[in-house]
Amino acid sequence: MDPKEQLVQRFRDYLEAVEEPQDDDTELETPDLYSLFSELAALKTEVRLESRQVKSSLELFRELLDELQGHKRHLESELERDRRDLQQAHIQAQRDLLIGIIELRDRIEAGLRGASRYRPGLLVRADRRNTRFLNSLSEGQEITLRRLDGLLNQHRVQAIETIGSTLDPQCMRVHSVQHQPQYENGQVVEEISKGYRRGEDILRVAEVIVNKIEG
Repeated sequence: MDPKEQLVQRFRDYLEAVEEPQDDDTELETPDLYSLFSELAALKTEVRLESRQVKSSLELFRELLDELQGHKRHLESELERDRRDLQQAHIQAQRDLLIGIIELRDRIEAGLRGASRYRPGLLVRADRRNTRFLNSLSEGQEITLRRLDGLLNQHRVQAIETIGSTLDPQCMRVHSVQHQPQYENGQVVEEISKGYRRGEDILRVAEVIVNKIEG
């Protein structure tokens, strides 16, 4: 209740407490004005004290509210940082996995190239079991290679085109140079190892041989 309303109510209670006029001729007591004003002064003092307490409580509440809002902003900042760190960790883990698949693909491809150049001796060719084993091994590697290529394609990983293009230092590293007049200066003439990219992210740079015009 508002302090003024409390004061009015207490004054009304005081008036109601005054004895009603009697039917007999007994003289009514005259209200004690000093007591009335003393009561009003006490009420005024009490209202002031309550106002100060309310003001103090409001200030304390504001301080607590400001502190809670500060904690809330700090917590939101930490959660956002943790979310970014988790997202970055996920991206890095996926990137490392893709690079591992690329390296595995390179080894299988190198094995297939070696198998294609392999020329077994007469005794090995004479035993059809050896021939079937070698053919089965090569077929298994080719199937694995195609599956790895499909997995890389599923994750939007593409080989970087190098042969015939101009050297791009962002995605190519020079392994060596050659001097061939039929090629332009800085043109890639041979690829030592493939490079791969995923969108704008270079997963692995390509190692290339670049032409250099003498003179």
